[in-house]
Amino acid sequence: MVRSKLTMRDDGKSATTHHDSYKDFANEFPKLHIVRGVRFVEEGTLATFGGLACCIDLAMHAVERYFRRQVAEDAAYNLEYQGQGWKNPYSNAIYAQAI
Repeated sequence: MVRSKLTMRDDGKSATTHHDSYKDFANEFPKLHIVRGVRFVEEGTLATFGGLACCIDLAMHAVERYFRRQVAEDAAYNLEYQGQGWKNPYSNAIYAQAI
């Protein structure tokens, strides 16, 4: 898994990753608070996601944040993206207990 470089200014922030990588991510970045069972986490300038579909959800969430929900819904429609996780980042709760 490729990860962008995290810096000391990210210490103490919340982040997430794919449920198969929770343990490795926590070992690699021990000063981050790993949030399990979420599709994406945004904290300040740090945005992380749990997997490929979650990346799309984070992108749709950013469109909604900067341009409003209707623009994001129109973009999702034009992309033929039917996922709804961008509306509720906590919708991955099933993976919260993954190792």
